[in-house]
Amino acid sequence: MEHRSSCVAAIVESGGYVLSTSSTYAYLNGLANAPYAASKAAVEQLGRALRLEFSGTGATAGGHYPGWVTTPIVKVDFGGDEIATALVVKGFPALLRRPISPSTLARGVVLGIERRVPRIQLPERWIPMSVLRGVINPIYDAILELDMQVHALTAQLDACTP
Repeated sequence: MEHRSSCVAAIVESGGYVLSTSSTYAYLNGLANAPYAASKAAVEQLGRALRLEFSGTGATAGGHYPGWVTTPIVKVDFGGDEIATALVVKGFPALLRRPISPSTLARGVVLGIERRVPRIQLPERWIPMSVLRGVINPIYDAILELDMQVHALTAQLDACTP
C-alpha cells in the first residue's frame, strides 16, 4: 500500500471514516447552478471511490447530501431573488421545497458519522429522488425543457448576468 498518500495511510491505519459533503445537486438538474451541481457530483464520486478503496482496510467513507437548509444563501431561492424563487417553485414539488434547520442537519450528520453510514441524505424526503434519479431525472428534464415559463425565467436570468 505504498502508493497511498500519508493522509490516506493515516486514515487506514486508524480505521477512520471520511465524510465528503456533496449536495442534492449531485443528482439534480443544475439549471441556473451548473458549476455548483458539477462540483457536487464530483464530490459524490470522490466519496464513493474512497469508500471502495478503503474496503477491507477497516477504514471507510461516506457522502453527505444536504437538501435546502435555512441559511442566508438559501434565502435567495426562497424569496430573496424573484427569478431564483420562481425557478425553484417551478422546478420542485412543494414537499421538496421545505428547508430544514441547521441544527436538524447537524444532528443527522452526527448520527450518520457515529454509524459510519455510506450516505447521509437530509432531509430524508429527498431519498426517493436520489434512489430513483435514473428514472425521475430524464422525465423531469423533458418536462422542464418544454416548459415555456422555464424558458422565460432562464432568459431573464441570462439577461441579469454581466
